Amino acid sequence: YMEPNKVIALTNPVTYDYHFDECELKNKEKTVLVVSRFSHEKRLDHILSIWHHVEKSGKFNDWKLVLIGGGPEENVVLSLIKKYSIKNIELPGIVKAPIEYYCKAAIFLMTSKFEGWPMSLMECQQFGDVPIVYNSFEAANEIVIDHYNGFSITSTDKKQFFDKLVQLMSDEEMRNTMALHALEYANQHSKVAYKKEYLKLFTKK
Repeated sequence: YMEPNKVIALTNPVTYDYHFDECELKNKEKTVLVVSRFSHEKRLDHILSIWHHVEKSGKFNDWKLVLIGGGPEENVVLSLIKKYSIKNIELPGIVKAPIEYYCKAAIFLMTSKFEGWPMSLMECQQFGDVPIVYNSFEAANEIVIDHYNGFSITSTDKKQFFDKLVQLMSDEEMRNTMALHALEYANQHSKVAYKKEYLKLFTKK
C-alpha cells in the first residue's frame, strides 16, 4: 500500500552545465533544428514533408533545416530528401553533445509518436530554441505550454504544424518572447533548482 501524501515525483533536470544568457538570443540564426534517432516512431517523414512545403512556399529561402542524428531509417530519410528535392538542409550525423547547434537554432521540432520525458525537448529550451511538438505523449504538454514557451500540436496534424512553424519563422518578436519563456522554463528545471528541491525533500519532516 502506498500512501499518496508520502509520494513525490521529480522529473529529470536539463542536461548541460551551460548557462545561455538571454542577451545571446540576438545571435540566433535562421535555423530550424531536429535532434533525433532516425527511426519510424520519430516520424521524420512528417518533418521532411512539412519542410518541403516550407521550401515550396518560396518565402523562407534564408532559413535552413538541421537534422542531427542517425539510425535504422537513415536511407528512408535520404530518399525523402531526394523525393522532395529539399535544398536548405544539413545532416551533421550523430553529434554527442550538439551544444553549438542548440546555440544557433531558433526553432526546434519534435514529431514523435511516443516519448517518455524527452531530454532534447528540455535541452532546446535551455538554449532558447522555441519548440513545436506533437502532443502525442503525456509529457509533451508538461514540457511545452502551448502558445507560451512553444506550440503543442494535435498529433499528426501536419497542416497545423506547418502553420505554426511558418508563424514562428515569420514573427521575430513572437520567437524572442517565446524563447525568453523557454529559458525561464529551463531555469526552473536546472540542476541547481533540482538540488534545492531534493534538499527540501530530504529535510522535510
